[in-house]
Amino acid sequence: MGRYKKIVVDAAARMQAQLTEMLGDLNRWFTGIAVGHDPNPHEMVMHYIHSGGAEDFARRHENDFLVEVEEEE
Repeated sequence: MGRYKKIVVDAAARMQAQLTEMLGDLNRWFTGIAVGHDPNPHEMVMHYIHSGGAEDFARRHENDFLVEVEEEE
């Protein structure tokens, strides 16, 4: 049996980066405009998702979290 390499997504790094963006100052500002007050984290996440932020993140970071791993057969 041998070893082979495959490409996988570093899901933890991707999720951390997206969470940082969701709860960041820019999204806080846009969410605040949308809801009319200083938003809480739930409002920020929901606004990010419903306003296309999640789709935009996926487009902008399509290949940024891919890593090569080596495994045994």
